[in-house]
Amino acid sequence: MSSSSPEAHHRRAGLARSLLLAFLPVLLGLILVAGVVGSVASMQVGEARALEQLTLVAALKQDEIVRWLSERERDLAVLASEPELQAGAARLLDPASGADERLEAYSALGIRLNSFLEKKLSFAELFLLSASDARTVVSTDVLEEGRAHSGAGYFVQGFDGPYLGSPEFDPRLNVPTILVARPLFGPGGELLGVLAGRVNLADLSVLMLQWEGLGETGETYLVDASLRAVTRPRFGTAGQQMDSEGVRRAVVEQTSGSARYAGYRQVDVFGVYRWIPELQVGLLAEKSVEEALASTTD
Repeated sequence: MSSSSPEAHHRRAGLARSLLLAFLPVLLGLILVAGVVGSVASMQVGEARALEQLTLVAALKQDEIVRWLSERERDLAVLASEPELQAGAARLLDPASGADERLEAYSALGIRLNSFLEKKLSFAELFLLSASDARTVVSTDVLEEGRAHSGAGYFVQGFDGPYLGSPEFDPRLNVPTILVARPLFGPGGELLGVLAGRVNLADLSVLMLQWEGLGETGETYLVDASLRAVTRPRFGTAGQQMDSEGVRRAVVEQTSGSARYAGYRQVDVFGVYRWIPELQVGLLAEKSVEEALASTTD
């Protein structure tokens, strides 16, 4: 069998080169498309992982917040159930009691409330409101004694059962606080008034500032109905105005979900937002898009 002639070999080589040149743009296009698809898929995986992590963190934080609030309500319930406290309040508020008897009851109640305050550091103030005129008859802050609270929700609703207020900024303490209250009954079951406590939200700030596993930009924080930070954000201060798509969805629309949006620093973040009805606040868990996707693009 004879071998191919040089002319035939040259024709085949030329044809191969022509085919290669013809299909080269197609091959390059396929490689480019594959790269883009791979990059998009990688970004989608990074986003999914970030939102999954933030969703888990938000759920854990919400559970801890609700548990913490329940503990504060239980603390006040335990105090209100003490027989000595009930008896002392009955003597103090009984018009038939003599001046010396009322003074003795007032002193005993003040000592007990302050003793309780020293053990339960979450409380910033404890006070007893009279059922007859809604005035503070005894308080751990003596400057508040005599003040009327007739229109306050914690007085009106505190007669019916446990009351939990929404966060408010206390100018005296310079920190956000909430009020908890409940009815106080006498030894015979008679309604004496409302026992109330002002709770410092510093403990919640500590809870929300725990960023383990959230990297360099991950954070969780709470925002109240006026769009102010109830707890200190990682890159801001408590009490500052917070505005973002996530904040408005959580607080204004009172919904829960997740999205990518510009955060309060105008930096793109992956965020999970939740409305917490027990505290009337929005919970935000966020992480910068840049950091979340860094591991998928390295």
